[in-house]
Amino acid sequence: MSEWKEYKLGQLGVVITGKTPSKNNPEDWGDSMPFITPSDYKNYRKMASKSERYLSIEGINRLLNKIIPEKSILVTCIGSDMGKIVMNAVPVITNQQINSIIPNKSIIDSDFLYYLLVEMYETLRMYGGDGTAIPILNKGDFENIRVEIPSLPEQRAIASVLSSLDDKIDLLHRENKTLEAMAETLFRQ
Repeated sequence: MSEWKEYKLGQLGVVITGKTPSKNNPEDWGDSMPFITPSDYKNYRKMASKSERYLSIEGINRLLNKIIPEKSILVTCIGSDMGKIVMNAVPVITNQQINSIIPNKSIIDSDFLYYLLVEMYETLRMYGGDGTAIPILNKGDFENIRVEIPSLPEQRAIASVLSSLDDKIDLLHRENKTLEAMAETLFRQ
């Protein structure tokens, strides 16, 4: 086992806070790219590939510097949903309630970072609960959170095991839904 090193989250990649298009530009909304907000997280397990709202090409072009490439980590950083984590399967844009980390692949494995932050749920919520009525974790404080990580090969080994377990859980959820649908059909007959 290798020695784990301490980093700030901001050292593990580029942190981007999302932005919502202006109400003055209704043409920014369309069907070209997912626009992820904390309310979308209820539809996700580990991966996000779609959302309730989408941006048009015009909206995407207006927010080019806010595009989050796939396999980045999206963390809700305000309100009751604070501390929820998801990885995006496709490029997305998020609103300002989400801080995203575009991982530096020479330091951190995306899957490992996902599991690390999932494990830090309570810590993230604690950082945001600074006495304000609405919990908030601003970008600067988010980037300064310290974490310890092992070498890349060890990260990949850990993430591989956890990903395999997640895949099995997803399969079991799908099987349960199929069995529930079959049971409902039989009940109706």
